[in-house]
Amino acid sequence: MRIFPFLLLAYFSLFSISLHGQEKPSEQQRPFIEVQGTAEMKVVPDEIYVYVNLKERVENREKITVAVQEEKLLSALKSININSDEVSLASTSSDYVRIKRKSKDVVTQKSYLVKVKDAKGVGDVFEQFDRLEIEDAGISKVYHSKMDSLIKENNKEAIRDAKDKAGYMLSAIGETLGKPVLVVQSDNDVWNSMEVNIKGSRSNATNYYVDGVRVSGGKGTPEEISFQKIIIISKVLARFAIQ
Repeated sequence: MRIFPFLLLAYFSLFSISLHGQEKPSEQQRPFIEVQGTAEMKVVPDEIYVYVNLKERVENREKITVAVQEEKLLSALKSININSDEVSLASTSSDYVRIKRKSKDVVTQKSYLVKVKDAKGVGDVFEQFDRLEIEDAGISKVYHSKMDSLIKENNKEAIRDAKDKAGYMLSAIGETLGKPVLVVQSDNDVWNSMEVNIKGSRSNATNYYVDGVRVSGGKGTPEEISFQKIIIISKVLARFAIQ
């Protein structure tokens, strides 16, 4: 009488094993191809940040304060259509720097960032700096206002590149590309070069300085200035099933 339950249990165990053998193989058991997709995008920066440091100085025994220089600077920038909202302090600690020398002499300094849209704007800004006799200025950084959307589009292109690679590699051995089973995105690389390219003659005596690069121009107008493009590199690791 006790043998029947044991036989019944053995029957169901064999039935379960049989069903398990008929199940579809897992994703790890299926044949697959794994490739890396890459994409590169070059864009012209449309946000160029120029730093400028104003220092209190003495001319003809008269002290020219930072406040006076700031007022002249903002007025000069406004004349080339750069509003005050495009001028900011370089950092929270850049408001004023006071250095006491000997007894009561105090030298003050203030640092700013001026945002311009293109290389022509950089030339216009440095022309005003030259007119105001500002010597401590240069390029702080370059950027693109739509960087997030550009990176997303470049990521999509990297995935398309991975699919294309997997497809033609499988076609070489007579196999067919299946659905993706794994996509892993690597960190995006963004190369912001601040290298300045100068086009035109440098024979004129009128000189401007852009981040240490001398720009010669005629009649107070700098020659054509251009920046290297920002390079966005996207990489993905993709695994596709083989049908």
